[in-house]
Amino acid sequence: MLCVVLPSAHEAIGLSRGTLVVLGLFGVVYGAYSLGCFQLARERWRRALALIIGANVFYCLVSTLVVVTHRDAMTTLGLSYFIVEIAVIAALVGLELAVLKRTVKT
Repeated sequence: MLCVVLPSAHEAIGLSRGTLVVLGLFGVVYGAYSLGCFQLARERWRRALALIIGANVFYCLVSTLVVVTHRDAMTTLGLSYFIVEIAVIAALVGLELAVLKRTVKT
């Protein structure tokens, strides 16, 4: 969504089109990686999941940095979007960690 929809609404969000495209590329890369893992990493899925957990945490940190750095220029809509996005990804990371912990071989 970031890569396609949000850059066209950059003025309503308060971030440059380029920033939104760069953030959106994270999603495209993560999505391609996840689909590739689903198809190819059947036996090493724990490692693949651990990598995507790390990538999601990294994205949350980058998004938080962008929000903090540009908060004065961002609109209420833009701030709200990123706060919700970060919260959703953080919840997803929590779920992914729970799955990973439940399936770790002891």
